[in-house]
Amino acid sequence: MSKQHPPPVVGVAAPGGAFSLKSVDPLTPTWLRIVPFFMSAVFFMSGIFSLFSPLPLLLLFERSGRRWAWIAAISNALLVYALGGWNSVRLFAPLILTVALSLPEFLHSRRSLERIVIMTLAIMFAVGTGVAAAHAIEHHINPITDIRNELSKMIDYLMNSISPEMRSNWLAEVGLEEWKQGLLREIPSAVGIFSLLLVWANLVMLLRLNPSDVRARLGINTDYFKNWKAPEYLLWPTVITGFLVIFNLGWASDVGINAFKLLMAIYALQGLSILSFVFDAWKIRGLFRTVGFAVAVVLMLPLVLSLGFFDVWFDFRAKLRQS
Repeated sequence: MSKQHPPPVVGVAAPGGAFSLKSVDPLTPTWLRIVPFFMSAVFFMSGIFSLFSPLPLLLLFERSGRRWAWIAAISNALLVYALGGWNSVRLFAPLILTVALSLPEFLHSRRSLERIVIMTLAIMFAVGTGVAAAHAIEHHINPITDIRNELSKMIDYLMNSISPEMRSNWLAEVGLEEWKQGLLREIPSAVGIFSLLLVWANLVMLLRLNPSDVRARLGINTDYFKNWKAPEYLLWPTVITGFLVIFNLGWASDVGINAFKLLMAIYALQGLSILSFVFDAWKIRGLFRTVGFAVAVVLMLPLVLSLGFFDVWFDFRAKLRQS
């Protein structure tokens, strides 16, 4: 009987959970090895696929180690600079590179996925604050005022580019300036929700693709996300911030609406996990599953939010198992 040789090792664990490149799988096509060195920048600059910009770098980190991931991160940053200048790099660094380089480090520490997401978001916030502060010091400006001015210009450009009928539908009975101020007040929640979706979507994709058998290392099975629930301690903060949204209490209501929307985004993820459970129970897969998720998010988002929030009391998946 011929002796079987083990497959080539891609990443070898070093003390403290670090990974270093030892060998590369010779069966991997050359073009697939090159893709991570530019694909994150392409996704980011495309706009449509920017949500998955960290994924090529995450896969490279897991398959080839930290050193190659950092080299690819630098090459992607240079490409973003060549295509969009420094302003694009200032967005690319805190949103994409921090996720791509910090998330795998936290995964190797074998913490819970919720804690990993929170720590990654904290790193994103710290890097983003540092980039904004450096930009403000360099140009002698107030970063908050500058961001509000830039967003105000973007809103004006958007309003001037749409038809009068669509503009009247968006504004309804509210004046343009009042509507604009309402949007500007909700900037923190918009940034927080996008950051949360960015981290969560790439984490889900990474664990589904399972490079270097990362699921086994974390002790996670394939059913983890369809059974996932938000922590129960988020319930009362959600209820309290919801009351702040109802009553006009000045700055407290402004803080409340941003916190409430961010918390409801977490329950939306729980609602999507319930839908995933339902689709598996009904054996809906492939294209129909993708269309189902798209319809739920675009057309039935209140239903998704309700499923996630009220699951705390009703446990819809348990009832589906019984039926």
